[in-house]
Amino acid sequence: MSDISIPGVSSKYKTDELISKLVEAEKIPLTRLEDTKKTYESQKEAWRELSVLTSKVRESAKTLYSFENPFQEKKATSSDESILTATATREAEKGSYSIKVKKIATADRFLSDSIDKDSEIPKGNYVFKVGEEEIKFSFSGGKIKDFVDRINSRGKDLVRASLIQQTPDSLVLLIESKKTGKSNKLLFDGDAKKLAVDLGIIKPVPNNSYNFDAKADNIQAWESKLSDTAYQIAENSLIINPQTELKLPINPSINITDSMVMELTINIEEIPEDNNTPSPPPGPDLPETEGVTLDDVTVEGAPADIPLPSWTPPPPPPRVDDNQIFFLLRNNKATPLPAITKGPFPKKITISLSEYMSSIDGIGIRNKNTHKKIEVSDIRIYDPAVRGDYVAKNPISSADDAEIILDGIRMIRESNTIDDAIPGTTLDLIDASDKTVKLKIEPDKEAIKDAIISFVGSYNRLMADLNILTQDNEDIIAELTYFSDDEKDKAKENLGMFRGDSTLTQLKSKLQDIMINPYPTRDNTLKLLVQLGISSNASKPGTGGYDRTKLRGYLEINEEKLDQALTGDILAIKDMFGNDTDGDLVVDNGIAFKTEELLKAHASTGGIYDIRIKTLDTRIARTEKDIEDYKEHLEDYEASLKRKYGMMEGALGALEKNSKAIDNFSNSLNNK
Repeated sequence: MSDISIPGVSSKYKTDELISKLVEAEKIPLTRLEDTKKTYESQKEAWRELSVLTSKVRESAKTLYSFENPFQEKKATSSDESILTATATREAEKGSYSIKVKKIATADRFLSDSIDKDSEIPKGNYVFKVGEEEIKFSFSGGKIKDFVDRINSRGKDLVRASLIQQTPDSLVLLIESKKTGKSNKLLFDGDAKKLAVDLGIIKPVPNNSYNFDAKADNIQAWESKLSDTAYQIAENSLIINPQTELKLPINPSINITDSMVMELTINIEEIPEDNNTPSPPPGPDLPETEGVTLDDVTVEGAPADIPLPSWTPPPPPPRVDDNQIFFLLRNNKATPLPAITKGPFPKKITISLSEYMSSIDGIGIRNKNTHKKIEVSDIRIYDPAVRGDYVAKNPISSADDAEIILDGIRMIRESNTIDDAIPGTTLDLIDASDKTVKLKIEPDKEAIKDAIISFVGSYNRLMADLNILTQDNEDIIAELTYFSDDEKDKAKENLGMFRGDSTLTQLKSKLQDIMINPYPTRDNTLKLLVQLGISSNASKPGTGGYDRTKLRGYLEINEEKLDQALTGDILAIKDMFGNDTDGDLVVDNGIAFKTEELLKAHASTGGIYDIRIKTLDTRIARTEKDIEDYKEHLEDYEASLKRKYGMMEGALGALEKNSKAIDNFSNSLNNK
């Protein structure tokens, strides 16, 4: 009895190993359920990736036919971006412009004299004005740095201050306006005015300016007699007739400062020349010859027959063209100002006066021309740096307007950003120059090309995914040279996953049809995508065969041909991708429109992909429930085995105990 044993019933007899093997055998259905769940999850992930790729194609397609399509985009190109740059909106018209930047808009920027670095700013109420706006604040007194910080905290978009280290022990204070233009001059008021004087930012100046008032009392003869017909006055304008000169007296005289200028508007009008030859003058009146009467007989006198000399018409007066029009006068001494050589007219001119004379008491205007009238108005002499009764002592720049000549038209603006000169275009002035800049506004061909390339790229990536999912040929993956190693590994896992799925095979076929079909455009000669250099190009030149890789629905772009097509009718290309064929202002045809319309049923919420994913979610949930139920079954099964084999181990133990008792009893009998 001691040799009785049941292998595997107890630990002594490998009971645990037997139970484990029985449980493992019972786990086979669980493994199948888990594999099924993994398959569902892989399929769900594949549908999600397909949905993402499809959505990208939809987005790139929409870009080509939506309201904000790139075919309406414009690009502004400057021939010299160191002078000006420009940006064009969709509303800009195609065209070319000639622009000369005479001046850029500037802001007031004033430096102080040298200041001790430990200077204190007194307590007070400080006011700074820029144009019609102002900032004001109270300062309780303190270090100049604290004062600068207070200006900047309250300055908003008007005023900025900064300290410049001049020497280890001295500073210079810079105060500047943040707004450009003549109308935005920086002024100091309240305690700020006194501080500006004390720090050497501004200094007082006497009133030293002149404005011409077009009245006869303000006009005098210059070097020759002034006739009543020499000039006319009309609406504050002075018109000087040909071969006339006059003087505009200035009393009291003006002392010219370094920044003083003379501004005026001039218009030069051509007078048509009279080419008619004058008639000869009439001859002298000759008295009639008296008759003679004798014996009632009268003999009439014969008419006078006196030969007159031949008449030669006088030569026409010589034509005179003279561009030297304006002069500065002082004690009857005349200094010519720059000649007016170019139009267009009327135009405003500004002349710096400091290089000509130190003081003036009049302006001379001379029209030597025989065939031109000269009209001047808005004559003004002033110092642009003057702020009321003060002038900047150390100006870096003074508030001034920008001035440009656009296709011969003079324009003045207070900002260097000009958005009302060319419709739909914003000019950004960088620097003044005598150079004429050519500005070209045209369709943004690069944006169009990028959008088309993006569409083709997203289309090809979707087509690659469709090929991978519906076919089990590994050549498909090998052909995709742009795939990374990770993408190739993922593609191998998905290869042929939906082989035989009619939904995807039909989608692929319909996409290919869209790409090869003709579409109506405003140019009857442009209907096919291949005419833009975009095609499958599957045929092998010279072989009569086909490249199998190009039969998989991919597109390729001949960039040279696409670039050439974009030099033609851009709007016809637009029609090919999206066109309103019935005039209701809604796009209803075109490659991009058809593509987006087809894919909408697949990738939109509630579409085919969404339904497939939700179906798989249901299957995954049901499988997870089956897995959990089966795991509970395995736990019960294992517990049942352990209970049964435990009982068997107990019975075996009792048998062994009885066996030993019998053996002991037998042994005791034998010993007797």
